Amino acid sequence: MRSSRSLLSRATMTRADFRALETVSIGDESAERPNRAASNISVVTIFLSWGLHRLQPDADPRNRPFMGETTYTETDPLP
Repeated sequence: MRSSRSLLSRATMTRADFRALETVSIGDESAERPNRAASNISVVTIFLSWGLHRLQPDADPRNRPFMGETTYTETDPLP
């Protein structure tokens, strides 16, 4: 059984590298450790969703180019 003193000292230990000296880490890329697997998975997911979107048929007529096939009838609101 470990003593509570060793757990407390381990929990309050400070870092010995340069990241411990940083005062502001918002937007600082060096303050974060990269997760390569998450980066690769997110890039693959983006390309897969784009590819699947391009494969499905265009069923919505609003997504097609305008062909000029429309009519307009003006009505006189006053009798």
